Amino acid sequence: MAPLVLCIALTVSTKAAAQASAVGDAEAVAAKAVASFNARDYAAYEPLFTNDVEVYTGVYTPLRFVGKTQWIGFLHGLDSFAAVSYDQRQPVCRAYNNDVVLCNAYFVFTTTTKAGVTTVQTGRESSTIVKSGGKWLIANQHYSAMF
Repeated sequence: MAPLVLCIALTVSTKAAAQASAVGDAEAVAAKAVASFNARDYAAYEPLFTNDVEVYTGVYTPLRFVGKTQWIGFLHGLDSFAAVSYDQRQPVCRAYNNDVVLCNAYFVFTTTTKAGVTTVQTGRESSTIVKSGGKWLIANQHYSAMF
């Protein structure tokens, strides 16, 4: 009986450790995405997404972007602003089957035009980060303005 209990305990412990590792890996991808977005470093930002990523903005433009090409093209449009920043707050991530992580957070999105006009939007974000080809990649993002 004791070996069975030990085996079950080790299995549960190993599963919890794997899920913690998945969450940590996904959080690192999300943090890199925020940092590279804020730096307008699209060369670092783009590889963090699946080719078929789907993004619902809900910020400024309630649009749906399908595919990395559309999403990155939209982001290049933000270059017309003098400044753009995205501040993610209180992120929470949960792992499922060690290859899917769902993350939720609040955000503050700030833009400043070249004329000096600043606009601030707050909202919620949901992201799905998947393990694909041995890498953690963002497969879906949904942004919603606060009501």
